[in-house]
Amino acid sequence: MTRRVERFEITGTPRIFLRLPAGAARVVAGEDGVVEVRMSGREATLERFLVEERGGRIVIEPEGGRLGRWAGVDVEICLGTGAEIHTRLASGDVTVNTEIASLVVESGSGDVAAGAVSGDVKIKTASGDIKVDSVGGRLEIIAASGDVRVGSISEDVVAKTASGDIDIGEVAGSIVAHSASGDIEVGRFMGDLFQAKTLSGDVRLGLTAGRSFAVEFQSLSGDIQTGFPVAGGGSSTGTTARLSVTTMSGDIVVLDAG
Repeated sequence: MTRRVERFEITGTPRIFLRLPAGAARVVAGEDGVVEVRMSGREATLERFLVEERGGRIVIEPEGGRLGRWAGVDVEICLGTGAEIHTRLASGDVTVNTEIASLVVESGSGDVAAGAVSGDVKIKTASGDIKVDSVGGRLEIIAASGDVRVGSISEDVVAKTASGDIDIGEVAGSIVAHSASGDIEVGRFMGDLFQAKTLSGDVRLGLTAGRSFAVEFQSLSGDIQTGFPVAGGGSSTGTTARLSVTTMSGDIVVLDAG
């Protein structure tokens, strides 16, 4: 196993663009004003990677920028807080262990884990679990298979999975969530629009008292449970939010979030 280290002194927001055919990517805390890229893998493979500053970004990618058949490379990026991270992986995990400004991940297969992101998060993956502690901006997730777990989101959410659960602690904005064969759960919803659709999964939603809602719940072969007074079909005087939930064979449960 060979190691390669590249160091860059930068001014302003660290902007990282990583293309990785196979391996793992990890972002960790480092010095402000410095980006250090540490790579490990086969010597012949590392020599064919470009690691350079280009157009205000630190670019890490194989020669030609193609994600074909390559031996695995592990990449660790050390930087100060507030970075913008954009990664594209054919297969491999992405882990962010320091606070960043924004995150974009495109992955064929692999888990994604991040802590606090002050801005937007956009993740598209074919297979792999997704876990993010907090999102200060907008969240968009499209996943073919894998569970989605997010602590809190300050703005709007779009989350779609084919086979996996969607579990969100708190949402301040609107949310559109679709899952073919997974549960959808939001611990506390405070936005204006909640729209959820599942084929074979339950939907659980936590609401706080003191608001009025226009509600449309449909379940072909599941139970609907709510302890709140609701109004079905369209808006009504005093409505502060709209709730729309459709399931084929799942329960719909509305809980008191306290």
